[in-house]
Amino acid sequence: MSYGFDDFDIPSNRPAPPEHHAPQWDGAAPKRTGGQYQNHKVYAGKAALHVEPDETRAGVATIRIEAAPAKSPRVYDWKSKVTIQVTQSELPLIAATLLGFIQEVSFTAHGEGKDKGFSITRQPERGGLFVRVFKTGTAMAIPVPATDVTYLLAMVLSQISKNGFGVHPALLPGIIKAAASLYKPPERA
Repeated sequence: MSYGFDDFDIPSNRPAPPEHHAPQWDGAAPKRTGGQYQNHKVYAGKAALHVEPDETRAGVATIRIEAAPAKSPRVYDWKSKVTIQVTQSELPLIAATLLGFIQEVSFTAHGEGKDKGFSITRQPERGGLFVRVFKTGTAMAIPVPATDVTYLLAMVLSQISKNGFGVHPALLPGIIKAAASLYKPPERA
């Protein structure tokens, strides 16, 4: 066995290599750009989906989901949209679904009349998700391609990090996976 100079801890006249540190995070929430939140829309044949960052009256970061029916090809009736503000407890389960830790989530009892809801189902065999937004008397289904899932997931994780008690955003998927392992979906009627 041969040894080289660098194999021994011998002081040298060479300058020490620069230290490499991981990027530091100060715990601050990401800032809005240009005074506007980023949003994302997905257009399908029978309905369109609009998702954007939102904040509850109590100041909790979340997302708002809106779905509008199609009036004709590529024309959507946003005056007839169904709007849902996701709760703080629903947000991590949505993230778990987008990350692939949970197959499906469904939430009901939204809105003043408790008559709205939504579900998200993973459909890897079809290359994305299936989002259903409903209100008594109407339901809209929107297939969401994998490319759009990237942007939705980034938005959801960004909003969770704002509520994350100083947790570094890179740790969120592991935390969400741990919580998802304890999730028990409600039994269907």
